[in-house]
Amino acid sequence: MRYTGQPGARVPLLDSAIGCAIVAFGPDPIAEAAAVLSIDTDGVGTWAAEIDLLATQFRGYAVRDDPHDPALRGVAAPVFGARGHVRMGVEVQGPVVRLPESAFDELGATVRAAADARPDVLAGERREQARVRSERRQRWGRPRAAA
Repeated sequence: MRYTGQPGARVPLLDSAIGCAIVAFGPDPIAEAAAVLSIDTDGVGTWAAEIDLLATQFRGYAVRDDPHDPALRGVAAPVFGARGHVRMGVEVQGPVVRLPESAFDELGATVRAAADARPDVLAGERREQARVRSERRQRWGRPRAAA
């Protein structure tokens, strides 16, 4: 899959900070990375992706320079649902000169805080869990608990 610069063009998952954040905190990041990478014959691409995913897990956020435009950079963090699965991500993108390495800790903390403050995702998870419990009660004939 190649980025063409056209509207609606697809970007490979590990070519974006948000994609890296989502994969790094997924159930099996290394296997997911291997599945979405176009693996080099010498394995260097896979090894570099594994290192990047481990660094993302350690920091709690992903940093990625755009491979198609080296002047762009992104910093992203995953948003977790109530069951602990990654539901989406929060990302800040901008020119490399405005997102320097010296600002990674501050930007990472900012996107992490924004990701943690997504109550609508958790509320959606809670509504879904309540719906499932209600369906189970109806199916199994259990009485509702008094409020």
